Amino acid sequence: MKKLIAIALSILLCFSLFACGKSDTSDTPTENTVNSETNDKADSQDAITRPVNAGKFVDLSENYTVALKNDGTVFSTGVSSLSYVFTGEWTDIVAVSAGAHHIVALKSDGTVVATGLNNEGQCNVKYWTDIKEIRAVGNKTYGVKLDGTVLKAIANTDYTEYAVNGFENIDRLCDGGFAISEDDKAYMLNNNSGPVETNVRNIAYNNYAVVLLKKDGTVSAYSDPDNKFSNEISKWSDITDVATGYLYTVGVRSDGTVLAAGQNTDGQCDVSEWTDIVDVSCGRDFTVGLKADGTVVATGFNGYGQCNVSEWSDIVAIFTDSLRTIGLKADGTLVATGLNNDQQCNVSTWKDIKIR
Repeated sequence: MKKLIAIALSILLCFSLFACGKSDTSDTPTENTVNSETNDKADSQDAITRPVNAGKFVDLSENYTVALKNDGTVFSTGVSSLSYVFTGEWTDIVAVSAGAHHIVALKSDGTVVATGLNNEGQCNVKYWTDIKEIRAVGNKTYGVKLDGTVLKAIANTDYTEYAVNGFENIDRLCDGGFAISEDDKAYMLNNNSGPVETNVRNIAYNNYAVVLLKKDGTVSAYSDPDNKFSNEISKWSDITDVATGYLYTVGVRSDGTVLAAGQNTDGQCDVSEWTDIVDVSCGRDFTVGLKADGTVVATGFNGYGQCNVSEWSDIVAIFTDSLRTIGLKADGTLVATGLNNDQQCNVSTWKDIKIR
């Protein structure tokens, strides 16, 4: 009997460690939505087991798909003409991030490796140490050190660590060059004039808008150039996840229903009948939702088949870029649909992808 009790306690401890180990999901949802409280939402709806920090294990850019394997090696595909992007010899990797024309990875010892175009010094990370998080943003690379300071890879600094002044307690990085501090303040890394907002859980970003999800479940637009959705989303409450596309924003409520506001020319905001949603992701003009049972729904522009997800199952995380959708399955494989002009969707043979 004592042995059975010990086993039961061990199982409970493992579940507790998974729940507490989500550095950017315990209070903060993710990305490309960034990032996503997916475990908490899934647990509340008796969902399939959700991955911890899936955004660190699979990442997309317009040109690439990159995924981390359980053994610490990396798969990558895309822009076949750029032969200088090569991840095949990397080992001991714990997180990956894809930029416009480069890929960055964090190693288990806190060092960083990078491959790809280096025209702006974005791959000059060879001598970085004590890094806890990385993010490739366009043609830039950022890293957060264990002490909360921020590094940026720039030209002519291969042998030094270039610190971004004014940031000393950063907890995690978000898409678009944003970051959230340990005290839940949101910052723009290219502007150290102070926080742009406080009590922030997560930041949803694309090239057209920046949306802030606050810890109290409300939402605000930091950037909405054409004022397409700012007023509407300011009325939202009880939101657990947000994503933003071209001139529109989508939010998941704690009950699994979905709200949308903004431009709806292709039906990208037609989400009012969705239920049991645990995660959302937006492309340019389409929206994808992950249901608690591991199936996926999509609406909006489907010119490249990016919304053809109705037959997917056992999905634990979803990812989008402008014209592509990728799903991570519970068995560690990937499914993909959408634009494949540079082989970005050639992931069908990938196996053993890390999900936690």
